[in-house]
Amino acid sequence: NLTLKQNYPNPFNPVTFIEFDITQANHVSLIIYDIQGNQVKKLVDEFLNSDSYKITWDGRDNDYRDSPSGIYIASLEINGIIGSKKLTLIK
Repeated sequence: NLTLKQNYPNPFNPVTFIEFDITQANHVSLIIYDIQGNQVKKLVDEFLNSDSYKITWDGRDNDYRDSPSGIYIASLEINGIIGSKKLTLIK
């Protein structure tokens, strides 16, 4: 089971925090996508214990380039269950 909270601040520049809770140890994937569905940044891709987590996104992509202003989607997947939230980056 998972709970993905709304990021804060939102809108953000240059950093936002994404919090989530998992109730059972499992493989967790937290990926930022642009509005077209392209992967921007893989923030988490590992086995995590049941707990609360706070992940920072600095607005950069997988190649450490600054992402442009716009709407992004934070997608959290645990054991086939997906939660998502909209994030707004303003430069």
